[in-house]
Amino acid sequence: MKRPGTNTTAVTGRTKPRAVEDRTDTWALNGTTFDPDKAALLQRTLRADPHNLEARVKLLGYLSQRRFGNLKDPNYCEHAVWLIRNYPGIKVSGSPWVAVHRRIDPCFRKIERIWDHHRVHFPRDSAVLRNVARFYSGTGSLRKAEAVLRRLQGLEPHNPDWHGDLARLYYLHGRWQKPAERRYWASKALHEYIRAEAKSSAKQRYYLLPDLAEAAYEAGGSQWRRGMHATCWLALANTLERGVTGTLSTTAIPCWASLLRTKVGLRLRNGIWLPHVAA
Repeated sequence: MKRPGTNTTAVTGRTKPRAVEDRTDTWALNGTTFDPDKAALLQRTLRADPHNLEARVKLLGYLSQRRFGNLKDPNYCEHAVWLIRNYPGIKVSGSPWVAVHRRIDPCFRKIERIWDHHRVHFPRDSAVLRNVARFYSGTGSLRKAEAVLRRLQGLEPHNPDWHGDLARLYYLHGRWQKPAERRYWASKALHEYIRAEAKSSAKQRYYLLPDLAEAAYEAGGSQWRRGMHATCWLALANTLERGVTGTLSTTAIPCWASLLRTKVGLRLRNGIWLPHVAA
């Protein structure tokens, strides 16, 4: 019987406290400040207890700063592989601390095979699949990342994160394409951003709107009109409701900058002048 507050995302089958997940990024960041003596102490700790997750993650943070040039340390791959194989569901496993590169890291193929394995063997574990999708997204495997994010949308239909992640995947893929293809991928991104916005809380929406506005502008045409109208109305309403007078919030700036490039008027709504795109 599983203990309350545990999550069995370790491949080894051992349970781990959920609270561990919230500390692993901090551990990795702390490791970047260590000197060689502290790193050596962590190595000795791991020889005595190979499953000491805190020591492993801190050492990985230390080694991640020594992956290139004269400081390159081959032990980085050893610890990255161990972490992904044994703890695929914690956030640090899908973070830049273990973002291996196809042309630089000799363990890239091995890690790719491990994530392929996790995708098949954890078909309903959203924490693991989130990291699988991040690996595929970061390595340019568009179709694989798309398939995993679609699966996550099915598993958690009310979670806006999976729509937002898919939108960013589409948008970034189209950034360096020819204009027609860029508009196509921006249109697909906009569709996902709109779905994410509809499922988001007020706080989530506040941070989502600039990306939605940018995708709407790149998509152009009628989608630009619909997306920009909704986005700027919400962004400016949010700004003004917070009592920001005479200044523009981070969220509002992309809207106003983009509005300068199209025909937009102002409409009085509830005593506040807000952007309005004519039909």
